[in-house]
Amino acid sequence: MKAELTRQITEKAELAKHLVEKAEGLTVMKKELASQAERSQQVEKELLDDAANTFAAGFGEALSQVVCEHPEMEVSNYAPTNHVVEGKVVPLEFFEDN
Repeated sequence: MKAELTRQITEKAELAKHLVEKAEGLTVMKKELASQAERSQQVEKELLDDAANTFAAGFGEALSQVVCEHPEMEVSNYAPTNHVVEGKVVPLEFFEDN
């Protein structure tokens, strides 16, 4: 009987050790995933910034071409955030989604 209890205790101790190792592994994985998620958010922000900067540069280049072809034209009212409403260039109105 004593040998059986010793065997069961040993088995339970081994199982507990195994579970601790698994828990430690999961903790490491959780930290790695958090780090990867943070890096993913940084990359997304960098890509959005790059896209916005490229768009703005392209708009500026197009505007420069217009001025080159029509030097008398006043272009100070033109911006990538404007649009035409009833024949006039006006700022876009941005609305947040609810």
